Amino acid sequence: DNNGLYVIQKLAEHKPHTPDECSHESVSWKYWGDNTTLPTAEGHYYLVDDVTLGATTGVAYNNGAEVTICLNGFTISGAGTGRVFRLSNGTTVHLCDCTGSGKITNTNNAKAGIAWIGQDAGDSAPGALNIYGGTFTGCNVGNDGALVYVDGGSFNLYGGTFTGNDCRILYLNKGTMGIHGGTITNNTFGRRDGLVLRMSDGEFTMTGGEITGGNFHVKTAGTNWLEAMRLVAMEKPALYRNIHKYALTVFDQAR
Repeated sequence: DNNGLYVIQKLAEHKPHTPDECSHESVSWKYWGDNTTLPTAEGHYYLVDDVTLGATTGVAYNNGAEVTICLNGFTISGAGTGRVFRLSNGTTVHLCDCTGSGKITNTNNAKAGIAWIGQDAGDSAPGALNIYGGTFTGCNVGNDGALVYVDGGSFNLYGGTFTGNDCRILYLNKGTMGIHGGTITNNTFGRRDGLVLRMSDGEFTMTGGEITGGNFHVKTAGTNWLEAMRLVAMEKPALYRNIHKYALTVFDQAR
């Protein structure tokens, strides 16, 4: 029937690739045709249809598996209060997109629009998420949340684009977070244009990637802010002098 021909066509179109380079590799990729959920078992998967998750639930990854998902040009949509991915208990998800047109979107989530990454009581290890491709757009998260909320786990951005979202992009409560590639651009957060990162604790590194189209606001705990200023003073002393000069002009208002 037509559905069978459609799946065969998509099987023929998809080529095996590694998540970071989308190059040929002798890995057994499996097509994923369920349009209501995502794969959680160990393995490499590519979508052959758009996926729309349930209104209040996302997908829990807590079995310790390593799962690679290629968007393959399709869209994963969350709807309601559930994040798309909930990662814990030593489970790692790699996201890539071999076509460049795959998307993930979610709306009206209170804490984590795309992913919550952490460690539940009794877990042997935290969860991890690595993004190599895809566009993350059209998301709306509450004031205390973010698209990616790291709560003891690990998140790394190697590629892909976060754009057109009305919310904070990253929240590092504890754990590790790294930006090594990809683009974060033209996002808004109410009146706080482009509030990209809020950091309470943990380890944040940025070795690549681009953050453009709006103000880059890093909100951190006091000690982390002082460490950030120390780094700015060491690497960009002229910038630090300008920050210091401006701070003195608004000291009476801010204290």
